[in-house]
Amino acid sequence: MDSVKLKKITTKVLVTIYLQLLFIFALRSVIVNLSNVRASYYSEFASRKRAVTLYNRSLLLDKKNIYALIWCGYVYEDQDNNDKAQKYYEQAIKYNPDIDEGYYFMGVLHSRKRQYQRAKQYFEKACELNGARYQESKKFLENLNKNI
Repeated sequence: MDSVKLKKITTKVLVTIYLQLLFIFALRSVIVNLSNVRASYYSEFASRKRAVTLYNRSLLLDKKNIYALIWCGYVYEDQDNNDKAQKYYEQAIKYNPDIDEGYYFMGVLHSRKRQYQRAKQYFEKACELNGARYQESKKFLENLNKNI
């Protein structure tokens, strides 16, 4: 076999492998999103325990999935399991430091635990990031500043 044919075959094989990998990553993303949607349903309307199971499945495929991390934390916080909630929020911040949601929910958690100085720090960071939870963080921060 001459080198030109070998090069063409190698190129075709590499392109095929590349396309298959793209498909696998796209499929993985779809599975994670479907699992999040199902978990969201269970979280709101059915079993919180089942919701956490589904969110954790999403996290097996994508440990940085902020949606799953935040909502697992939220479900545990809602059940007054603050230690577990805090672990999930900490992971959300660790893997997504530029997204305000983790800081906002940590602020809420510390506020509920009457740790107002720590809550204030988290709300300030959430406001600094100016994301989806900016308005809520700002309101919490204003209330904390009035009451501290």
